[in-house]
Amino acid sequence: MWEALGTHRYRIIAALALVFLLAHFGSALWIDRDGRWLRGDARGYFAYLPSILIDHDLLFANDFARLNGEPPSDPEGPELDAPDRGWAFNALPIGPALLWAPFYLVGLLAQAVLAAALGWGQPWDGHGFLPTAAVIVAGIAYAGAAAALTARILERWFSPSLATASALTVWLASPALYYTAVSPVYSHTTAWFVVALAICLWLRARDRRDDSDGWRAWLLAGSAFGLAAAVRQQDALLLAALAIDLLWGGGHRIFSPARVRSGLALGLGVAAGFAPQIIAWKVLFGWYLGSPIGWDLFRWTEPRFLEPLLSLGYNGLFSWTPVTALGLVGLVLLVRRDPRVVGGLLLALIAMLYYEFSIYDQHAGSTWGARRFISVNVAFAAGVGALWLPVAARFPVLPGAVASVLVAWNVVLLGAYEWLVHRHGIHAPLRTVVGWLFTGQLDR
Repeated sequence: MWEALGTHRYRIIAALALVFLLAHFGSALWIDRDGRWLRGDARGYFAYLPSILIDHDLLFANDFARLNGEPPSDPEGPELDAPDRGWAFNALPIGPALLWAPFYLVGLLAQAVLAAALGWGQPWDGHGFLPTAAVIVAGIAYAGAAAALTARILERWFSPSLATASALTVWLASPALYYTAVSPVYSHTTAWFVVALAICLWLRARDRRDDSDGWRAWLLAGSAFGLAAAVRQQDALLLAALAIDLLWGGGHRIFSPARVRSGLALGLGVAAGFAPQIIAWKVLFGWYLGSPIGWDLFRWTEPRFLEPLLSLGYNGLFSWTPVTALGLVGLVLLVRRDPRVVGGLLLALIAMLYYEFSIYDQHAGSTWGARRFISVNVAFAAGVGALWLPVAARFPVLPGAVASVLVAWNVVLLGAYEWLVHRHGIHAPLRTVVGWLFTGQLDR
């Protein structure tokens, strides 16, 4: 059975994605959505699609009105954040919409065909059910693709079966489970996918670092990392891993012509991949680089170390999903086997941790666990594999047993959390969810 994980990796992942897809749409049979499939930040990510592809602008007022179940607003109405400019504020990045666009266009085409053939819905309705459903499918599909890419990356250090097991465990035992099954139209699973893709391209590029034409591979890898930063800006910190690897001597001249070309190609690729976000910021806010939410959100000299990791509130990385703690420990152990690659990933992860430690508003609205770390699931999965590798040789059953417990606990937490949301109307912190599970008492 262990070997079957590697042999049937893609079938297993596709089957899981189908289960998540059926679960998400099947939940509509008993969850009252008030006619709205998208809530919270999902609306801001989605709004780029009808605004750009249907309206050919970045004026979101009418799109937000439709997403809120209201008639389109007067574009000069006083409810806008900047009525003199005629736009509604949208600080969310454009990257997810770029990756969802192929699915969205298929949904639009299907909507138009059904409208013409059967009179069902309005043709080219950018907010119709099918275009919206297509984006939901995209979020779930990218989660499955991210797991598959993660397993492929892990084959650098582990067997195909162990690589697949580690990737699946992190998918199902981390916050990625919630943002696949319940809220796929957030940026998180899409961010995991594009980061995994970028790491794959980086590993391919580094093998050609000293070739005369190796710069092309670095250009492509840089474009993927730039796009990753356009999906979630904090993922730009992963470029630290590439910089370390590119500058590491390793018996070769650091500033050889090939390496200089590779470094320049990497920078050009990053700029090209991030360019859509720069253009969007210029149109929306009048500047090319900055922070739409403002830098006063950060307290760089007053980081809080324990809350993002061990909080019993809404966002504890280790407390909500212990698999990430195992992954971090294992990643440290894996550095000895591959210091250039794993050391770079570890440094980038530490930088992300400090970034999160410094954010003043740790909660940032309702959340299920430490959702901001889903994009670096590749690093956590590598660490899990590193822990399992020596254990599996002596106790073959133990890794599977531990993984089963971690996944089962995550599924139970998700079920309890969703029950409290839809039956009691509260987005409960971890202490409340666990207390209700074990005592049946609801401490509000």
